[in-house]
Amino acid sequence: MQKHITDEETVEVVKWLTSDTVDYNDVQLKTHDKCVKNTGQWILKLPEFLAWVDGSGKSHTLRCQGAAGVGKTFLASIIVDYLHSLLMVKERKALVLSIFCDYKSMVKNPIESVLRSLLKQLVQDYGLFPLTKTLYANKKRKHPSHDDLTKCLSEVIQRVSSQVYLVLDALDEVANDHRAHLINVIQGSLGNNIHLLVMSRPDIALDSLFKADTTFNIEASTDDIKLYITDRVSKSPCLTSHIMGKDGIILKEEILSKVTEKSYCMFLLARLHMDSLAETRNKKKLKDALAKLPENIMGAYDEILESRINSQNNEDKNLALQIFGWIALAKWPLTVLELQHALAIDLDSEAFEPDSLYSEDLLGSVCGGLVIISDANQELWDRNPILKFACK
Repeated sequence: MQKHITDEETVEVVKWLTSDTVDYNDVQLKTHDKCVKNTGQWILKLPEFLAWVDGSGKSHTLRCQGAAGVGKTFLASIIVDYLHSLLMVKERKALVLSIFCDYKSMVKNPIESVLRSLLKQLVQDYGLFPLTKTLYANKKRKHPSHDDLTKCLSEVIQRVSSQVYLVLDALDEVANDHRAHLINVIQGSLGNNIHLLVMSRPDIALDSLFKADTTFNIEASTDDIKLYITDRVSKSPCLTSHIMGKDGIILKEEILSKVTEKSYCMFLLARLHMDSLAETRNKKKLKDALAKLPENIMGAYDEILESRINSQNNEDKNLALQIFGWIALAKWPLTVLELQHALAIDLDSEAFEPDSLYSEDLLGSVCGGLVIISDANQELWDRNPILKFACK
C-alpha cells in the first residue's frame, strides 16, 4: 500500500514540476528512436569527448558547435544514450541529465523551466527526497521560486551523486540575455563536479561564455549521411523497386554518391533530396532527378515548390502557401493547434470559423515535406529555412 501511495505522490510531483514545460526525457527517447542505427558513433570516439567524459581534459565543459541541419540534436541524444550505458552511471556513481532547448519553451521563465525539468528528471530516476516532498507540500498549486528550486536541486544532487553529466542541446535557442545566467545557475546548482556538454550553432554571442580550447566544430560525417540514405532507400517502396534488376546495384550506388555529394554534410539537405527522389515513379525519372539535384537548401526548396507545391490543385497549393506565410511571419514557432486556428479565421469577418479547421494530416501533406511536426511538443519545425525561403 505504501508503495502505491508513494508512486501516486511521485506522479503528482512530476506533473506539478513540469505542467507547462518540455519533458526532456520524452524528447530524448523520441529523438533517439529516430536515429539511424550506427550513426553518430564517431563523436563518442573523439579525444575531446573522451577527455570530457573521464575528466582528463583542461575543462569539464565542452562546447560542440555546428551549422543548422548537421544533426546536433541527434548527436546530443546519442551522447545521452551512451552516458547512460557507462558502468559508473549504471552503478549510480554518476548521473545523467539532459536539456533540449527550443525557442518557444524558453520565452517565459526559461531558467525556472529548466530547473523544474532537471528536478523532474531526478524525481523520475531516484524518487522523492524529503526536501522535494517539503517543497511540494509548501507550494502545491503554484510553481516553486527560483531560490527554492536551486536549493532543492543542489541538495538532491549532493545526496544522489558526486558526479553529474549534463548534455544541453541548442543553447542558441535561448535568448541572449538569459544564456549566461542559465549556464551560471546550472553550474552553481549542480556542483563543482558537473561535466557540461553544450550543443549550439556558431554564435559570436556564445563565444564569451566558453574558453576557446573547450570548443570544437562538428559536421555530419559522410558515413552517417550514407547510412541515412541507405535507410531511406530501404524504407521507400518506390526506391526499393527502382534498385531491383540488373542495374540495381549501380543505381543504388549512384543514389548514395550523388545525394552524399549534394548534401554537403548536412542532414537537412540529404532529407530534402531523399524526399524528392522517393516520389519518382520509374527509373528514368529517378535518374533524371539524380542528375538535377539542387546544389543548396534554397535550390532544394525551389525544386520542391515547382515539382510538389505548384503541381497540386489550386486549393492545396494556396493552403501550402498560407502555411508557409504563417510559419515565416509568426513571432514564435507555431504549434499545430495554433496554425489550425490561424488558418480557420475568416479574413473578411475576422472571426474564427470552427468548420474551417484543417486536419493535421492535411497540413503536412500539402507542404511537400517542408513542414514537419515535432512529436515531442507538436510544434512545426524547420522554421528558419522556411523563413528564408518564404522571404525570398
